[in-house]
Amino acid sequence: MKTVAVSEDTWRKLKELKEKMGFSSYNELINLLIEKWHLISLKEELSKIDVNIDMNEARRFIKYLKLQTT
Repeated sequence: MKTVAVSEDTWRKLKELKEKMGFSSYNELINLLIEKWHLISLKEELSKIDVNIDMNEARRFIKYLKLQTT
């Protein structure tokens, strides 16, 4: 495990978000935020090349890429 230093304001926001989303750990929350960021980034890049893809397809593609790199 690693430790990450954050400001008090960021800690408060993370704690609130974790509770609102019903996660049992910050690890789950951070992983979800990372996945969402990847999906948004992918969608933005794909929109630049005028390719229509829905979010479920993008999610499957990202999971596929993750499996290829692990």
